[in-house]
Amino acid sequence: MRTVKNYFVEVKFGNRENGSPIMRTWHVNDLIKFVKFLDEKYPEWKWFNVMDKKTGSRLESFTRYRRPLKRQL
Repeated sequence: MRTVKNYFVEVKFGNRENGSPIMRTWHVNDLIKFVKFLDEKYPEWKWFNVMDKKTGSRLESFTRYRRPLKRQL
């Protein structure tokens, strides 16, 4: 049986005029679908960090040009 992993993802879109980052978070279980969602709804996204939902530790980072190759880590 395949286990579906859930991730906590924080995405950076840019910076405000005062230099603080514009960030948003999601709970995700399919990284490929999530990148397609970002491309369609938020084409200005810069990068995102994937964190373990249970521990909060960062597992991986991706950018617009270095994308996930698999649905799960």
